[in-house]
Amino acid sequence: MISTRERLTLGELLLGALPALRANLDDRLRSFVPLRDRQHIYVSQGKAAFEQIVLSARLAGSRVLVPAFFPDDFVGVFLKYRLTPVFVDVNPDSYHLDLGAIRREQLDGARALLIEHTFGLPADGRAFRGFCDRHGLLLIEDCARALGAESAGRLVGSFGHYAMFSLPKCAPVRAGGLALAETPFDPALQPAALGLTGLLHALTLIRYPAVSVLESAIYRVVADSALYPLEVGNYDPLPCRQLDGLARFMLSVFLPHYGAALDRKRQWAQELRRTLEPHGFVFQADPHGEHIWTSVTVDPPAACDADALKAFLIANGVKASAMWRSPWGISPFGRRQWNADPDATPIAQRLATRLIQLPVSRFRTPAQSRRIVELCRRFTADQPSGVLPGRSLAVEH
Repeated sequence: MISTRERLTLGELLLGALPALRANLDDRLRSFVPLRDRQHIYVSQGKAAFEQIVLSARLAGSRVLVPAFFPDDFVGVFLKYRLTPVFVDVNPDSYHLDLGAIRREQLDGARALLIEHTFGLPADGRAFRGFCDRHGLLLIEDCARALGAESAGRLVGSFGHYAMFSLPKCAPVRAGGLALAETPFDPALQPAALGLTGLLHALTLIRYPAVSVLESAIYRVVADSALYPLEVGNYDPLPCRQLDGLARFMLSVFLPHYGAALDRKRQWAQELRRTLEPHGFVFQADPHGEHIWTSVTVDPPAACDADALKAFLIANGVKASAMWRSPWGISPFGRRQWNADPDATPIAQRLATRLIQLPVSRFRTPAQSRRIVELCRRFTADQPSGVLPGRSLAVEH
């Protein structure tokens, strides 16, 4: 099942179809993306948005400072345009790139600084922009999981010279990206492509009535068959295409509900935090209450085996996952290709072995949240007494 991915209800889709066809997508996005003072283009993927930024900024062959704790989504673009990542460690509380960890020699010859608003927690955009202005760097914001997040009253994407969004991270679209810039783009985009697999994939992004029967049947037929589109390797990026019409339509239907979706996710995330922190679980920092919680990650208690806890949750029906167990700053590929030194980025190395993503959804019920909490508490309580990690325990409903 895809309970951790945002979806449209069938009712929202049917009732919103006609208004969505008449709507201007830019107008619906303005509440969540700083379009008023930025140039922008819609593209087929977040990776395609980054590629357009590389082309617009003429970064080919450049050195770019990047957080070591970062998924390998952009590796293909870095290889294609001969970019050299300069890996910088991250803050242990926010998981954002740590400006204090940048060494003088890392700035030599660097053209840009890439930051991420990690898991929906907005970074201090003013501080990063000030640093870049002082050192002659272009600031690129990765807002993949931060659609609609604000820092100091400003939407993310408004601080950098460039910014990019990966729409499937926050919205029920099968693929899509958005690139922003302070100067006009000259996009090199191929025509949009959808096809049968795209239509089938879109079916899995709808929440149907009789969820336990109808949805599971549709998902099993579509996702567990050769019809389902395979994941494309990050090291071989797809051609940059325009955003397809189906993605535009589904995004237009969903955006009127996005604010309410964020409120619900924040409610469940804060409930998980309130109930698990007393048991030694450490959540991402949120000093100003600006985290929009599009992803909820947790560092289990120090004595807890994170991989065993993840396996235990999955065995009990909770869609938990490891978050970036091989981020490119410490990955074997990073070491081979760019001489990445994991020992030089110890925080990234630790987070890569510890963080677990817990499912969060606007459709979550109090009972589902209580189940996650109870499973986590039982696992950590039983470990010292010799219970085998990952053993499935019955949990009362």
